[in-house]
Amino acid sequence: MAQLPGMNGATPAEQEDAVTDAFGRTTPRGTIQGYLAAMAQNDAALAARYLQAEAGSPAVEGLAEQLRTVLDRAGRLAPVGEIDNTVEGKSGDGLEGDLDQVGTISSANGDVPLLLRRIQQDGHFFWVVADTTLDALPELVNQTVATAIERYTPSAFRGYELFGIPAGDWIALPVLALIAFLIGWCCAWALTAFAINIWLRRAPSETREEVRRVRVPLAVLFSNGFFRFACLGLGVSVIARQWSFQLYDIAAILSLVWIVFIITSAIARRLLDTMTRREKTSAISGTKLMTRLINAVALFIGLFQILDMLGFDVRTGLAALGIGGLALALGAQKTIENLVGSVMLVIDQPIRVGDLCQFEGVFGTVEDIGIRSTKVRTLERTIVTIPNGAFSSMQIENYTRKERFLFNHRFGLRYETTADEIERVRQALKTYLREHPAIEDDDPAVRFLNFGSDCLTMEIFVYIETRSIPQFFDYQTELLMGVMNTIQDEGVEFAFPSQTVYLARDSRAPAQFLNGGPKAAQPEGRQPSA
Repeated sequence: MAQLPGMNGATPAEQEDAVTDAFGRTTPRGTIQGYLAAMAQNDAALAARYLQAEAGSPAVEGLAEQLRTVLDRAGRLAPVGEIDNTVEGKSGDGLEGDLDQVGTISSANGDVPLLLRRIQQDGHFFWVVADTTLDALPELVNQTVATAIERYTPSAFRGYELFGIPAGDWIALPVLALIAFLIGWCCAWALTAFAINIWLRRAPSETREEVRRVRVPLAVLFSNGFFRFACLGLGVSVIARQWSFQLYDIAAILSLVWIVFIITSAIARRLLDTMTRREKTSAISGTKLMTRLINAVALFIGLFQILDMLGFDVRTGLAALGIGGLALALGAQKTIENLVGSVMLVIDQPIRVGDLCQFEGVFGTVEDIGIRSTKVRTLERTIVTIPNGAFSSMQIENYTRKERFLFNHRFGLRYETTADEIERVRQALKTYLREHPAIEDDDPAVRFLNFGSDCLTMEIFVYIETRSIPQFFDYQTELLMGVMNTIQDEGVEFAFPSQTVYLARDSRAPAQFLNGGPKAAQPEGRQPSA
């Protein structure tokens, strides 16, 4: 449901502040990202805006520079995704309500927390680096030493920066990323090789190949940890660290989604093979649909996390979905209808993959039941795609579900056929059908149906005991030829559309018509001409 103003824990003044603060300090994450962006521009005056001190003085700008030095050499900021991005800050962390910890700074006396404080100024609330952390900066700066990258950067490159990142870091980052990936690849290769040779020695070759496919995304996950450790150990600057860690985290999330796709595909393939061998075709469509739903959920969660890392306020977006839920439902009603239709097709199972069916003039084999639509291969080898919402409400005739097939044919005999001949034909056909292996009826129905306009109509009504459509057509051909031979053996002929003209003399007609017709009347006084 949509949240009303004030229901999310923020007062109206706080909600207004989220719009009016020009420096993006309304959330802890916004404050950290704003400070790093200011230092990337070497703008100490702007960076001082993110400190709990009176801005505008050289001393405060010096504190902003000292904070960067400490973070470069001994600081560890939390990953972007773990820094709270709400107006109220993180709750349940054991700190006071107006404090939030976003990292630590190493010192000789132990780790010093990097704290942000929520303050009010000119009627607005925003987050800044807490004064308790600023008070410890002078001592922390005196304890720090130059990092390995600072010491080993060639003198010709010292003092140069690009986007706030020193030249030494630009050289070190790609090298560290390559080394970390090679180490991660070796670990992933060793782990998968151990699994293949020890646990999966007797597994099918397809399973072992699927395990090998996991190596690349698994190497990215392993290399993420090695890369972080190397950057912190060698002293990569905090700006370079946060940006590169963010890129690596995005790659790690995509790798996790990739692994989920591989695992679900492998499990689904094994299940489908087992169901096919055991002829449990009813579960095939459900397995395919469940696999696609799991992949869709994994992809959605991954994209959700990536957008959150990139600074998009996904929580506000979800709240907006709550507010506009009705509009979304109305706009996506067809999509929802198709999704519900696909679920109903899987649950009710009027059709399954591989079934031969007919609906609204379409006759073909079901090839796939997806989340949105169902694909049917017609006899002309074309693909017909039907939205599941509409398909689930159609009248579907499923030929594959037949336990037997109807053999119902009518044929005509000539009108010259006598009643005795019709009875002989009927009994001969009963005997033939009773002895046929595909007919299990002890008393097959062979009837004299009616007097047609040009024939004596007979009908055969029996069931062919088979579930196979191709076999039914073979039996039907065999039976029709057997019926034809049986009728011919009885000396009876089939009728065909025709007309018979009979010429006969009607003995009841008047005599003058039988003798050539009436004589013409002659006028009086006149003789007929010669």
